[in-house]
Amino acid sequence: MPERFLVAEDDPPLRLVGLALGAPLDARMRGALARFFLGDPEASLVRLRAIADEVGVAGDVVPALATGDPLETQLAGVHYLLVEGAEVTDAVLARGADLRFVQKHGEDARNIDVAAAVRRGIPVARLRRAANSSVAEQTMLLLLAVARRLLPAHAAAVRPTGDVARGESSYNWPRLDGMRSVRGMTIGLVGLGEIGREVARRAAAFDMRVLYTQRRRLETALERTLHAEFRPLASLLAESDVVSLHVPLGPDTRTMLGAAELERMRPGAILVNTSRGGLVDEAALIAALRSGHLGGAGLDVRAEEPPRDAAGLAELPTVVLTPHVAAGVGADLMADVRTVLENVVRVRRGERLESYV
Repeated sequence: MPERFLVAEDDPPLRLVGLALGAPLDARMRGALARFFLGDPEASLVRLRAIADEVGVAGDVVPALATGDPLETQLAGVHYLLVEGAEVTDAVLARGADLRFVQKHGEDARNIDVAAAVRRGIPVARLRRAANSSVAEQTMLLLLAVARRLLPAHAAAVRPTGDVARGESSYNWPRLDGMRSVRGMTIGLVGLGEIGREVARRAAAFDMRVLYTQRRRLETALERTLHAEFRPLASLLAESDVVSLHVPLGPDTRTMLGAAELERMRPGAILVNTSRGGLVDEAALIAALRSGHLGGAGLDVRAEEPPRDAAGLAELPTVVLTPHVAAGVGADLMADVRTVLENVVRVRRGERLESYV
């Protein structure tokens, strides 16, 4: 009897594992492959399935959950369960008589009753998603590009002007001012989920002080591990040299940074957004930048994509824009698929899992 896999959520990066194992390519995933891999979806599908062949994993993929269907109703005969945010409770696990392994598509496994899984002899593994690391890298790139005035520096380097004497070495020959070091700055992270934590690790490596805000404060031990201090949003805005957004867009967060919130930010502060453009009132942001209250902005996302009129932000010398590319390249997603399938092989062999919980 073939082994059975349940990809429990309609999340395109998670569903790539199902495609690798032979799940049919529907319209939603065809579009996702075109976006993720910038080419022919069929060719990308061949590459995904080649990974499963190379790793040596095959099986049947249970059809994705219909909206609202309880997870436990889908577990009959399932050997491997792949989830992102779905709640995997003891009651759910009790219905998985054949369940051998639960793979969490992410690092935060709070949605899984790990203790119950351990009691039932079901190993659980997390995945440090490559896309999350990529977003964190883009966040730091944008921060550094704004702080170090990368775009004006590049323009000056490729189009030298002025009458500065030429020599073998001439420090800052364009006489650029306003460059800042991030060492010692305070970065305020709005949201300390998986991406926010990746940013916190990188910011700490740059000797930055890390503040964060979110609905639920983290456990003290995790705060210590991340070198992060909790603040209410208003305090975070007032204390931070850099504010970076890492929350989803929804009714409660749309334009969460409006004119009043931007005004609370420290004079000269930098705003970085690699989450969703709708979190920020763009008109208010432009006004805060033009007035000089804010020192700059690094934006990978916009309220509308592509924007109908990019001139308002693009014309400002303190702004760096990228076109929603922070999540990275297809190779990262392929690497995640390989990691998950290699964990399946480890379970079969009784070996220790990658990122075992």
